[in-house]
Amino acid sequence: MTHELERLVQIYVESGNGTIAQGKRFYKSLTLEVHLSPNDSATPAGQAAALTAIATAVRCFLGGVELTGDTSQKLLLPLKFKTVGEAAKALGGRTNIRAQRTVIIGSALRSYPGWTVRAWWDGWVAGVRAGTDTIPSGKGLNVLSGIAAGNLAVSEAFQHAIGNPRAGLKARTLSLWNPSDPTDVGEDRVFLPEALWFLGLGNLGQSYLWSLILLPFNNPSGVRVVLQDFDFVQPPNLGTSILTSKKDFGRRKGALVGDWVLARKFTLARYDRRFDETFHRQDGEPTILISGLDSLKVRKKLGGAGFDFIIDAGLGNSALTYHQFRLNVFYDEFQPEEHFRGQEDDENARVQKKLALPVYQRELTGNAKKDCGVAEIAGASVAAPFVSGLAGAFVISQAIRISSNQNPFISISGSVLNDPIVTATEGKKAKVKYPGYSEPMAC
Repeated sequence: MTHELERLVQIYVESGNGTIAQGKRFYKSLTLEVHLSPNDSATPAGQAAALTAIATAVRCFLGGVELTGDTSQKLLLPLKFKTVGEAAKALGGRTNIRAQRTVIIGSALRSYPGWTVRAWWDGWVAGVRAGTDTIPSGKGLNVLSGIAAGNLAVSEAFQHAIGNPRAGLKARTLSLWNPSDPTDVGEDRVFLPEALWFLGLGNLGQSYLWSLILLPFNNPSGVRVVLQDFDFVQPPNLGTSILTSKKDFGRRKGALVGDWVLARKFTLARYDRRFDETFHRQDGEPTILISGLDSLKVRKKLGGAGFDFIIDAGLGNSALTYHQFRLNVFYDEFQPEEHFRGQEDDENARVQKKLALPVYQRELTGNAKKDCGVAEIAGASVAAPFVSGLAGAFVISQAIRISSNQNPFISISGSVLNDPIVTATEGKKAKVKYPGYSEPMAC
């Protein structure tokens, strides 16, 4: 199975669009232009939106993704490249693409041929608008709103590509600071985390780290990051995990993500081992755990490890639910074991149910090699990088709220398809031991 397609082809097949072979050809034909408006190219949010859109889109628009516009702008983000264009190329962007669709980053200064959508932001607010919308973007200091806007715009382009005629026509808005009010531009000054523990370094985990890495730490060596994952990088990870490239196949995920952490000059510790009921945080280690695990069985055990806060996210895993995400912030009075009580993983039943669908039954011909490939596709969890990318921006925003001594939102449910994009519940009593902060950030 082609690694980039393993988690996406089910969306095409199960939506009744065609066969597995046709789905492969479809995704390989998709192209996208990401146009960075000169009006917004010198803002952290604009650059974060553009590079997030590139890094996300190259994993589902396999015919090619190109950054156009003000590509020579000096890079303001804390990556090792000189210009935005140089960074886009390193993230997989190509040149001279005859794009079928265009994502406009920031203000639209001219008309564009074909289908378009526009990413915009203002403080902690992010959203998408029709490509013809001329209302200028707002305050552009916050990279997290840029990341959210870039992911939303790629999602709209993807929805249009798979046949949604309404994609890109409607303005859609969210607030990372206050998910219960999509118009809340949030605080002008917040405080960044001092120490975070990341458990699970796949699709979700790498989205978390992308958001953390782009934050404007002036003293990154004062930030302690712990990475924990026992697994190795496999080809299917390329299609969803934003920090992964082909050269990483066979490496430990902790080593791969660790390279990004060290390049950002954070202080790093690694645990290349599984999390189980025997694991417990030691004194002096980060008190905030950020979890990106697939296994519900393991997630139920997180509350016994001695962390003050657990920020845990999960994604939809089927062609009907891939666009959904949910995150919870657990603390002493709200524990994962109780929250997930009665919910169980039944992977075998899930796969067998999918294989019974007519679309897969038609693919099963008695050829053992082909049958194995069909089972592999049906058995893979459906995932799209723009969904995990948006969830990652919300997760890091919650870590910032905690570090700013603000109540987190203990439950955020979202979908890149639905309006409102998110619903949320604030944790009025979710204040435990204050974890401290590293430095302030202007928004």
